[in-house]
Amino acid sequence: MIESTYWRAEIRRDLIWLRKHRRYRRWSEKRQVLFERQLILVAFQIRIILERPKVRVNAIRTTVITQRYTKRGRKPVTLLNAVALEEHFDLTNPVVVQMPIRDVCNQLVHHYVMFAIRGERAQFETVCVCSDYKRNVCLYEFAVSDLLRAFAVFGDEASALSSAPGVRFTWDAKRGDYRVEELP
Repeated sequence: MIESTYWRAEIRRDLIWLRKHRRYRRWSEKRQVLFERQLILVAFQIRIILERPKVRVNAIRTTVITQRYTKRGRKPVTLLNAVALEEHFDLTNPVVVQMPIRDVCNQLVHHYVMFAIRGERAQFETVCVCSDYKRNVCLYEFAVSDLLRAFAVFGDEASALSSAPGVRFTWDAKRGDYRVEELP
């Protein structure tokens, strides 16, 4: 098992960095790449915490509202044409969905296409992303503020699942491992 306190401390530091660097005086490609990179790192850290029995049920149930754009046409999204989002996805008809935090993290960690989109107020407003698995299915657009709010849940020590009296370990023969259950 991991001691999630250290992971949570890193998430808090990374969120401070993301909030500070969300705004910029002058946009550059380097700023965009560093911002996207930091989002990916936080998503990876949250995945690590989620994969260990160290998170309360209320944190696991965190969702992020996103807009999903359906893939149109049969032409596949490839390395050479991935930047032509309007060619591949129906950007005029978004579908609003609530995505579980684990799926959000998977989209960011396994991204095939990812763009932090800047707004009029000199800050990153949204992130468009699709994983290598979903690249020929749909594209997701997240508000940066919603991502940061959801990520902050995992930086909070209140989301940590303590061992001992609040937890029960039950053997799951199908998994060949223990299932961790939070007691009411």
